[in-house]
Amino acid sequence: MYIFFETLLGKQGFTVMESLAKSSTDLASYITPRVIVSWLRQSKYGTINLPKSCPIQSLEKTGYGFNGEALVKGLSYSFNKATEEQIAAIISVATDSNVHDVDFKDVNLARLAKTIDALVKVQINQYEHTEVAKPLEPLTPQEPTQPNNNPTKTAKPQDPRIKTSRIPRIKKKITIAKSDTNKICQLCQQKMFTANQFTGCSCFKPLAKNIISTVTDSSVVLSFSEDLDNDAVLTIISVLKND
Repeated sequence: MYIFFETLLGKQGFTVMESLAKSSTDLASYITPRVIVSWLRQSKYGTINLPKSCPIQSLEKTGYGFNGEALVKGLSYSFNKATEEQIAAIISVATDSNVHDVDFKDVNLARLAKTIDALVKVQINQYEHTEVAKPLEPLTPQEPTQPNNNPTKTAKPQDPRIKTSRIPRIKKKITIAKSDTNKICQLCQQKMFTANQFTGCSCFKPLAKNIISTVTDSSVVLSFSEDLDNDAVLTIISVLKND
């Protein structure tokens, strides 16, 4: 997998997808372009900020496709009105990736695509809610004014630069029925629980040490360590709650 995928998926999400890609060349051939397509599909129109080490040098999203420039084997390549799939193909060629057609059950690909979309969406939302400091405008002297002894209260105008939206908080605990611990991961076809304890499958084994399982009479409560970032928690919840 590409190094810059860590920016698109988050550190823990990248670990999960990298582990999954290493387990199968077919899965790797699907995951690689699908991450790129998800990133482009969820990006806003206009100039797209590019992650480090991405072979794309400039990229703009328009209503007619993507315009920009890429560095392909030392040569500059310009494209105009390109599709998401074409951008994925350009990156594959630029990085000499061995991507081939795969033959999976559609239901498995749909689950994997949903997980990838969730990871990328979280990363994009976190970036869009990050405030960028602006340079202060120089102060200009003003004429002195007489104090107003009878001030009237007026509503302060809302600064359009102030954002009222908030990043949705992801629960750090979830409860599942004991019967759900028998489910297998639809991506690697392995069990995720051993004796009602979350041990992880091939996809999520690297994250198991950060999850505590508390067993009750009819359910299992999973508590996520603070070491797990939101994208990893969101991914695990998406897989466990997926019927």
